[in-house]
Amino acid sequence: MVQGGIGLNKQRIFSLVVLNKIDCTKSKLFLKLKCEGYIDKTGALTDENQWPNAPIKGHFTNFGEGFYIASYLSDVIESVLCSLPIIDLTDYVSKGQKTELKSILKNGNFIAAQLPFYFKDIDKYDYNASSQLREAYYRGNSIKLSYVFDARYCFSNSSRHDSMSGRKVQTIFGVIISVLEEEGELKISISCLAAGAYFDTHHAREKFYFPK
Repeated sequence: MVQGGIGLNKQRIFSLVVLNKIDCTKSKLFLKLKCEGYIDKTGALTDENQWPNAPIKGHFTNFGEGFYIASYLSDVIESVLCSLPIIDLTDYVSKGQKTELKSILKNGNFIAAQLPFYFKDIDKYDYNASSQLREAYYRGNSIKLSYVFDARYCFSNSSRHDSMSGRKVQTIFGVIISVLEEEGELKISISCLAAGAYFDTHHAREKFYFPK
């Protein structure tokens, strides 16, 4: 199961569920959450404003049943990732292989990478706000990999305020938006599907030096 400090892009995840015909009913939590009104018959999340127990402010699973929703979404994310042709960028980035990256990456490619990311708030934190945009970026070896996400869609307060803040090693999965080289730096922008901490250390990070 996908676990540990997770944040997600729920709209993109569920569009891929439909596109790849993933059967969400296989999750052990499907019937429970459907009967309680948190998901619909396809397995997609229903409108949060219509949930029987509205989330407390902070993050979207910040209430009693939120634990079950987070566990269910972990199952869905894992199924989605297993259905995608993912290019692992970790080796290429660790070796500074810009030429190879430019040759293999195209807009729309699905990628994964395990790298130390810096996090920077775009929106000022407001406990009562319904969203908070935050930028995450890795920069090294003349390569920058970046994405923007809504910090409210982290699975826990520790994810929002610890695992996905400051400087943390993250395993990310996403879709390439653009690949540009400017002033000698290769800039890779992605739309992140899911990201998290506490995954097993990638072999490239064991072989090539990345500070933890």
